[in-house]
Amino acid sequence: MGTTLMGAGADATVVVIESGDRPGVSVVQDSTKVLLRGDTVPDLHSRFMSRTSRPPIHVFVRLGQGCLPLGTAFCRGGRSEPASFNFAELELDQPLAREFLDAARPVPVPGPVPGVEWVGHVDTNPIKALESFVLGWFPAEKLTSAEMDGSAGEWDNLPEALAAFQRLARLRPALHRFHDPVLEEPKRASGPLGDRLIFAVSDGAGMGWSIPWPPEEPGQADPRVWFTEDPYTEEPETILEEEPLSRFLLQFTLFEAIQAAPYRAWTYCMPTAP
Repeated sequence: MGTTLMGAGADATVVVIESGDRPGVSVVQDSTKVLLRGDTVPDLHSRFMSRTSRPPIHVFVRLGQGCLPLGTAFCRGGRSEPASFNFAELELDQPLAREFLDAARPVPVPGPVPGVEWVGHVDTNPIKALESFVLGWFPAEKLTSAEMDGSAGEWDNLPEALAAFQRLARLRPALHRFHDPVLEEPKRASGPLGDRLIFAVSDGAGMGWSIPWPPEEPGQADPRVWFTEDPYTEEPETILEEEPLSRFLLQFTLFEAIQAAPYRAWTYCMPTAP
């Protein structure tokens, strides 16, 4: 399965993975979890996914000319069909001691990391915070002249926050590759709340985010944002977002960055000030 070698015998299944930390391939993720990814191996599907008794799974990591045993593991999940079996999540029966984990997943030499200066602008200038985060987090790409020029004309009078996002997307095209994309060309719509401009969609456009259009107030810099579910039905469900457009786009971008990252590091237990 990719770089992983697996063997099935009468008494056991053996898994040998490479050491290191590489997104998208088989890896020791932490002291208890091993992720297998790669080519499909339908013949071994039952060895991992069978709900009945099965031989134990022994996990090793390849180090130099030998292999370090990590112990036995239980398969917690994977592809349900044999023909598509190219992923499995193993849980080690005994957590790895620190020295074993460091050998299987060596700590890399620290390299350059994005700055966090943008955090200081969140409360006072969310547009500047968005610009600072995007330019630091998303890598630059080689752009064509057409991509650099972008579109113009009808959307020149967009609210500053949305115009800033579109300018940033021309410098960092990854912004338009989000799972829930911000549209390169906003779309006009109408409904119970009046005329709107849809600037982002989700679930194949089954949900969307919009602002009043034309603006409710002349020169309105930071309009409210509406979330609409099933927008093409006669009575769509519409909810007012808590944040105005500038802060919403920053929040939206942070969430999508987490979703697109190789390692989705988040916590549900944020520390609070005493």
